Amino acid sequence: MWQADPQDRRCRQQAGVLADWLAADGSLTARLEALSGNRLLVLPTFEGRITLNVADKRALGLPPRAQSAWLREATLMGQVGDDGTAQAWVAARSVFPFASLTKDARKLMRLGGTPIGYVMFGRGGAVLAKRWLTHTPQGWQRSSVYDWQGRRVLIGETFLPAFADFLAANA
Repeated sequence: MWQADPQDRRCRQQAGVLADWLAADGSLTARLEALSGNRLLVLPTFEGRITLNVADKRALGLPPRAQSAWLREATLMGQVGDDGTAQAWVAARSVFPFASLTKDARKLMRLGGTPIGYVMFGRGGAVLAKRWLTHTPQGWQRSSVYDWQGRRVLIGETFLPAFADFLAANA
């Protein structure tokens, strides 16, 4: 008798629970804060200069020559307990080509623990240009290219298993 791989089953279950989150427009920060009832805790794991890889250049519509960008990787923590207990909900990866980091956009290099949604979806909000979904070993990921103040920004958000479990338990 054929039996589904437990990982495959979990992947399908998570896709169902996360469907609305994977497809949602607007600020993920605002949605996560509304869900938890608390300010989003952002824990940067890397911030610095990188050389763009081929996939990132393609996603951003950039020519194939060598180019640098500012990368911020962070874990977004949802505060779910009455005692302020936080769970890792989303692993985020934001890519800002240096050519885009002029004038007001330079603040994207100094976000630290500030949620990117506070900057990009405030006044003059970001406009979604394209999005694609992937299932990774960490969980479901949505990758989005936004037009923000005439600039292209690539944001990847991987919804971690703890987040899918939280949604399922609170459905």
